[in-house]
Amino acid sequence: MIFDFHTHCPPADSSVVAMVNLSLPLDDSIAVSRNLRFSVGIHPWQLVDLSSLKIDSMMKQLDQVVASWQVDAIGECGLDRTINVSLEEQIIVLGHQVKLAKKYHLPLIIHCVRTYSELITVAKTYSPCRSWIIHGFNGNTQQLEQLLKHDIFYFSFGPALLEQPDKFIPLLRMVPKSHLLLETDDSDTTIMDIYRQAAKLCGCSYQAIAEQMEKNWITLFK
Repeated sequence: MIFDFHTHCPPADSSVVAMVNLSLPLDDSIAVSRNLRFSVGIHPWQLVDLSSLKIDSMMKQLDQVVASWQVDAIGECGLDRTINVSLEEQIIVLGHQVKLAKKYHLPLIIHCVRTYSELITVAKTYSPCRSWIIHGFNGNTQQLEQLLKHDIFYFSFGPALLEQPDKFIPLLRMVPKSHLLLETDDSDTTIMDIYRQAAKLCGCSYQAIAEQMEKNWITLFK
């Protein structure tokens, strides 16, 4: 089996097992399949131009969805320094989702842009009981070194491996294979192409990458 750890669209290839990210409000036409798992959360981009009242309503809606619907992870959620929403507001919403993940014993899928130190602070504050997956990791080696001091973090890499291969060679080789994940996110690139590129950059076989992704999927979503 091939595993896509974060995508916004169900894969066309039925042999791919995928973690599909859903947004609020949920689409009633979502088709449940044995090869699809679902995450749901409040993305920081959704907070732009929302009043505190509407944000509070969205958090309550998320609580209801997680309580009543089969989800395997919370997210994507997180922090983004590039948007017009204060980090204080974003941290409140992220903290709510961290507590929700702890309540239901679920992993968290993280969107993090130029806020790795703040993310570590949030993790220390809430002492999460399950793993946090930083999707589309795009930091540098110094940031990665700091994050690796905290065993809760997993690192998911996607189409950028094909676009900037030289940047990602040292990052891929720093991440323990047990904490390495691969994803398509919202691109048209197939997860198989990302597997091939990851294997090339890691200096290992496609089969080795495939076997490791299966092990990591089982660890995270068993």
